[in-house]
Amino acid sequence: MDLGELASNVADCGLAQSIQAGLQKNLMVKPKFPNPEQLEAKKGSVTADCMKGTLGQFVVNQWAGATGSSADNFEEFKTSAQFGTLCKYLCLKETTEKAAVTTCAAPH
Repeated sequence: MDLGELASNVADCGLAQSIQAGLQKNLMVKPKFPNPEQLEAKKGSVTADCMKGTLGQFVVNQWAGATGSSADNFEEFKTSAQFGTLCKYLCLKETTEKAAVTTCAAPH
């Protein structure tokens, strides 16, 4: 083993330890889920187009599979609990996209 391979192996071990340790507590932030008013506003503004996105497709397909309904039946989907869940995460997505991106200095 040459010096380059040894350095790569040591770097791989350090990376593996970092991954196993998980994200540092000071870098974790609780998600900013919507308050009830924001959630109701989102429920009123969501259209069938929401089912075209990745998240919408996933939630609608899970709902359709569980209920035996058609994944194209938006009106029935709107009355389900899964619709509320979809709206909650759509709000979170929008809030996250609007937030400023901050970077942290890498630990030395």
